[in-house]
Amino acid sequence: MNATLAYTLPEPNVWLFRLSFWCMAALLAAGGTGIYRASQAKYALHRNTADVFLSMPVTLLNWASLLLLLWIGNQDKDLLNSMKSEAAQAAVIWLGTFAIALVQVKKFNPGISSGNVILAACGRLLLGTLAQLGAVLVLAGSFFALFGNINGRRSHGGWGTYVSDLSARFFIISLMISLFQFIWSIVFETDKEEVNENMGWVYGVSNVLLFGLACWGGSILCEHYESASPADLRQAVTQKNPAAVRHIIAFNPKLTRDDALRAAVDSENRKTLRALIRNRHDLTEALDYAQQSGKRKLLNFLQ
Repeated sequence: MNATLAYTLPEPNVWLFRLSFWCMAALLAAGGTGIYRASQAKYALHRNTADVFLSMPVTLLNWASLLLLLWIGNQDKDLLNSMKSEAAQAAVIWLGTFAIALVQVKKFNPGISSGNVILAACGRLLLGTLAQLGAVLVLAGSFFALFGNINGRRSHGGWGTYVSDLSARFFIISLMISLFQFIWSIVFETDKEEVNENMGWVYGVSNVLLFGLACWGGSILCEHYESASPADLRQAVTQKNPAAVRHIIAFNPKLTRDDALRAAVDSENRKTLRALIRNRHDLTEALDYAQQSGKRKLLNFLQ
């Protein structure tokens, strides 16, 4: 009696995901400690107003590259070979921005110890990240609080409900603004020379514009970077090229694979099937089509 090993679905790339996750956790812990020590006047996180604004793109690149590493680490383990270049670039950007923060902190805090340099750099990056997220939340929260489902609530609940709901909306907006003002107060209270307190709204608007510009550029890059169609995936399957299949899937995770799965079942190429099947839906689709086509050997492989 012949025994066939059960087909196993691809596993996430655990080590890269865990490494990125713990780097983020360490940055949060060290950054929080750095902000606290800076508030105790142990050192400064920024030199002056110009330094605060110049730190914005460095901060954005820092947390965006770390999130990209987390996303790559969450992909299937066998897809990492197709994304090594992107993972290396994200790691270099993250390390580079962290090094820039270290150099800047060391520059305007002469005589600071090595441990405090690391804490101050993490605090600088974390405070900038919180400011960017806070500014974006103020805009997004204000938009949804003012325009979200106003007409529906007015028609169903009457004007009394609408007025009460409106007061709650303004409370949410004021709460978000207060949160951003609190973050901005930490920024200008932990400086070396002088930060203009009246520049808080300019800082918030600049963060929103920078974040929007980054999202716009990232969306364009994702649309055109390594883009492929279902026909390209089917062609890679027809050519029995598992490496090309993994490369297409790695950069097009939402690309439909049903036609390619049927082509792989027709060709009975197990290596191509292993590259194609990423989840239970893919496995079920391949099993159903193999059963309909009467591919008994392939069924034993998939079951």
